[in-house]
Amino acid sequence: MQTSWLNDEVFAADFGDKRLSRRLGSIITAFSEKPTASIPLSTGSWAASKATYNFFRTKK
Repeated sequence: MQTSWLNDEVFAADFGDKRLSRRLGSIITAFSEKPTASIPLSTGSWAASKATYNFFRTKK
């Protein structure tokens, strides 16, 4: 469930790639639903965890 503040934050972030903005929204949503969980537990799947780690590793 995305809220207006989430949309404001995600759209304010300019990565030059809309996929990265969508990924940021997914990460924020996952982390806000389970704030004390690890990345694998909060994202719920290996693919989502890997995408989150890749997002944090990107230079953009």
